[in-house]
Amino acid sequence: MTKKMLMVIIGETYRHCRHTRGTKESYRLQKLATQSHLDFIDSVSNRIGMEIDVCLYVYSMNQDWDNEFVESYRHKLKFSKILYRPRLGESVIQSRCLSAIKDKNTEQQDYDSILFIRPDLFLKDYFKEVFVASDDKITFAHVNEILSSNKHCGGNKANTLGDLPIPIPTDADPGLPAVSHQIFYVPKKFFNLLFEKKLWHEHFSYYESTKHINKDEISFFVDTFHSS
Repeated sequence: MTKKMLMVIIGETYRHCRHTRGTKESYRLQKLATQSHLDFIDSVSNRIGMEIDVCLYVYSMNQDWDNEFVESYRHKLKFSKILYRPRLGESVIQSRCLSAIKDKNTEQQDYDSILFIRPDLFLKDYFKEVFVASDDKITFAHVNEILSSNKHCGGNKANTLGDLPIPIPTDADPGLPAVSHQIFYVPKKFFNLLFEKKLWHEHFSYYESTKHINKDEISFFVDTFHSS
């Protein structure tokens, strides 16, 4: 039986240098990122015989660019939602996206897995090669660092997530990894926990997930440290 995956593209489109948007360069980079997503879909579909649908849950840029972005995925599109509002915090948009997917009864449409990815990420050929559609492990892109390091988590007087006012949980082991959640894969086995919003918590996703699943049920597409 052919496996089915829903690829959820969530976040800011036409983004360049953190939150700079709407420039000629951001347009060029988005076109490259979008094409890399389509190439990934074709490659994985052919390599492992997987049927992949797309859901878009993204912030508006302008009507013309929004339309062009949506049209790029039209042949694979299950549904889309354009957010015409200021940028929400990551936890908020993640929560609302999960609610929107659930409202569409997506978890009842025979999907074997869901892959979340940011719209501006350019997927290298290497990712096509290492992508594995696991049945029994949630999978993050990679480890950023440990919670006690300086860049993203802890290692500062405020004990917060880098330059963001996100406090590190007081009961978290400082040796646990802070993960890149920009690519996040969830098999059907964990859909209930996903839609109960118990797995996806920004850089703390590994820590939060271990409250509900075993560490050997968590994996990474790339097993080396990288900055996101």
